[in-house]
Amino acid sequence: MYAILKDREVVKVDNVLDWANWFETHNRTVARTVLNRRKHILVSTVFLGVESGWREEQWFETMIFGTSLDQSYCLRTATWKEAERAHAEAVRVARNARWIKGQSRRQFRKSIKAIRREGPKLIRAMTKELQVSLKPSLEISLEESKSSTT
Repeated sequence: MYAILKDREVVKVDNVLDWANWFETHNRTVARTVLNRRKHILVSTVFLGVESGWREEQWFETMIFGTSLDQSYCLRTATWKEAERAHAEAVRVARNARWIKGQSRRQFRKSIKAIRREGPKLIRAMTKELQVSLKPSLEISLEESKSSTT
């Protein structure tokens, strides 16, 4: 499915040629924030013009480039207003990203390796702890459901 923008509103189009003509002649940028020109760190939000959502229509995309989150941080939204909010959030996230704060790529990779190594153990421990803490409430709700059916 294709769409164009009219007064910042998404308008679906059936004709691919209409969409392509609009796409060539209009600015699709919602916002672009350069955080560090020398290191090429920026946040970009654009109108895609092509539906990219799995469950709902998502026409806009916000991405961070040049930080530890380079191209892995991606938010998709349905409206112009949501895209502006996503952009503001991405700028906040990018400002707090590791490489901007001074951690070298080597230090960052070391941190990621440690997380990958220790992460599964932590997740298993947290899951087990959660199961133990939820078990009494689950047993009570099961007993209540049995007594209400009889």
